Amino acid sequence: MMQLLARAARTSRLGAQIVRHSTSSHAPASAPPASLPPPPPPSPSRVAPLLPAALRPYYFLGRYDRPVGTWLCVLPAWWGLALSAGGGPAAPLALAGAGAAGAAGALVLAGGLLARGAGCTVNDLWDRRFDAQVERTRARPLAAGDVTPAQAGAFLAAQLGAGLAALALLPPAVAQLAPLAVPLVAVYPLLKRVTSLPQVALGFAMNFGVFMGWAAGSAGAGAAATSAAASAASAASAASAASLAALPAPLGLFFAPVDWAAVFAPGALGVLAPLYLGAAAWTVVYDTLYAHQDARDDARLGLRSTALLLGRERTRPALSALCAAMLGLWWAAGHAAGLGAPYYALAAAAAAHSLWGVRTADFGDVPGLARRFRGSVAVGWLMLAGILAGRVFKGDESGAEARAALQ
Repeated sequence: MMQLLARAARTSRLGAQIVRHSTSSHAPASAPPASLPPPPPPSPSRVAPLLPAALRPYYFLGRYDRPVGTWLCVLPAWWGLALSAGGGPAAPLALAGAGAAGAAGALVLAGGLLARGAGCTVNDLWDRRFDAQVERTRARPLAAGDVTPAQAGAFLAAQLGAGLAALALLPPAVAQLAPLAVPLVAVYPLLKRVTSLPQVALGFAMNFGVFMGWAAGSAGAGAAATSAAASAASAASAASAASLAALPAPLGLFFAPVDWAAVFAPGALGVLAPLYLGAAAWTVVYDTLYAHQDARDDARLGLRSTALLLGRERTRPALSALCAAMLGLWWAAGHAAGLGAPYYALAAAAAAHSLWGVRTADFGDVPGLARRFRGSVAVGWLMLAGILAGRVFKGDESGAEARAALQ
C-alpha cells in the first residue's frame, strides 16, 4: 500500500512538472519593442547648454557642434585667398590682420560656416528616414523627430539668407561663383542612392571655395577694370546699370558686371585647377575612411559609397594612390604659382599625414576612423602654412617684398 502511495505521489509531481513545462513552452514570447531604443544624445558641446532649449535642435541640425566639417570647407577657400594675385605678394600675410585680406578671410570663414550648416541641413532632409535606422545618426534632429521637415526648411532659408548677407560684403565675383556650388551640394545626398562615387561629388562641393577665395582676393583688380569700362559705357549700358541698381543690394551682386579676365588673370587656372583637383582627392581620402564607419548599415539600406565599392581589401591601395596623386597635383599648383621651397615641404607633409591615416586605419575601429577624419583638418592647415611660406620665401623680388612686409 505504501509503495502504491509513493508511486502515485511521484506520478503527480511528474504530471505537475509536465504541465508547467508545457505552459511555459507554449506561452507567447514577449513582444518585440515597438521601436528602436531612444537615440543617443547629441555630441557634447560647450555652446549648446547656453542656448535656449528651442534652438538647440537647430544648432545640432547644422552640425555647429562639430567644427571639423567647417574647417574642411573653409581652409581650401583660404588657400585660394592666400594665392590670390590681388594686392601683391604681401597681401596673404594680412590674412590674420585687420586689413582687406583679413576682412575677406573673416567673411570667408563666416560664409563657410553657414554654407556647411546649410549643406548639412539639406543632407539630413534627404536622409532623415535612413538616418533613423543607423546607430550613429539616429540622434540627428530630423531623424529623432526633434525638428520637422518644414522647420528644417525654414532653418535652411535662414542660413542661406545669412550667407547672402556675408556675400554682400565681398566682391560681386564671389557671389556670382557661389551658385555654381549649389547643385553639387544639393545632389550629393541623392548620389548615394545611384552611384558608388558620392565622395567624388562631395570633393568637388567641399573645395569649390578655392575659386571663391581666389576671387575674394583678386576681384579688386576686376572691380577697378569694371569701373573704368563703366565710365565709357553707352547710354544703353547706363540704363542697364540703373535697372540693376534698383534691385535689392544682395540680389544686385548676382547681376553686377564683373571683368572675369581680370579676376582670373592669365595663368590663374593653371594654379587653381590642380589645387582644386588635389583637394577633391583629399576629400575622397578622408571621407572614404569616414564612410567605413557606416559601411554595414549602408549596405543593409541599399546606400552606396566608395567604402563599399572598394571594400576593406582595396581601400588602402586605392587611397594610397590618391594621396600620391594629391601631392603631385599640389606640387604642380605650387610650380604654376612660383612658390618657394617651403611650400613643397609642407605640401609633402600634408600628403604624408593623409597617407599615414590610410596606412594605419583599422576599418573596423569606428572611434579610430572618426579620429582620422578629425585629423584631416591638419592637412588643410599645413597647406595654408605652405602657401604663405612659399610666397614669402620665393627667392625673387616678390619674395623680398613679402619678407619686408613682415618687418
